[in-house]
Amino acid sequence: MMVDIYRYHLSHRLTNSQTNSQIQRSTFTTTKPNTKIMKTSAIFFLVAFATSQVNAGSLRNLNNCPQVPPNTICPALLDPIECGSSYGCHYNNDCLATAAGFNIRYCQKPAPACPLPGNNQCPRDINPVTCPNSAGGECTYDNACLAQASNMVNCSPVYEECRVPGRNRCSRENKPVLCGSQFHCQFDNECLAQAADYVNCIPAN
Repeated sequence: MMVDIYRYHLSHRLTNSQTNSQIQRSTFTTTKPNTKIMKTSAIFFLVAFATSQVNAGSLRNLNNCPQVPPNTICPALLDPIECGSSYGCHYNNDCLATAAGFNIRYCQKPAPACPLPGNNQCPRDINPVTCPNSAGGECTYDNACLAQASNMVNCSPVYEECRVPGRNRCSRENKPVLCGSQFHCQFDNECLAQAADYVNCIPAN
């Protein structure tokens, strides 16, 4: 009887020990790092890094302008200067251009975004026009003559916003008039134009 009890306890311990080892092996297996995912991530990172380096190199090759050394000490002065072939290299001031290796004697100052009129005999009337400039912006002049004297082309008139008639007792008479500095504001009749504070209007027809 005692022998049977001993055998039962021994068998029970062995079974529990085997079960625990199976659980430990199972736990170890499930928590083992996924080497395939790690390898894939590493490859993706290397490809992305290589691509960024190639792109950066391409940008440097496309832009042949010398770069200013990172430790350069220059005043924070905005006085643009253009250097290099076709003056295609732009720097904020002479100091930075010199630090990039240019002799500023062979550089030039960029043309003003909105050039001033030269010698002209333009009238003083105010009929604004706006013209595109070489910097991608716009320049506004008091009239087309001044724009032409500044060698600007493809200009367009700048129309002021037409005023709206206030409270009035005007009739519905249909005799259109044009008002404003460029006569671009039209009203059904002169009474409505005067209600919008316009004078010196002309007939629309």
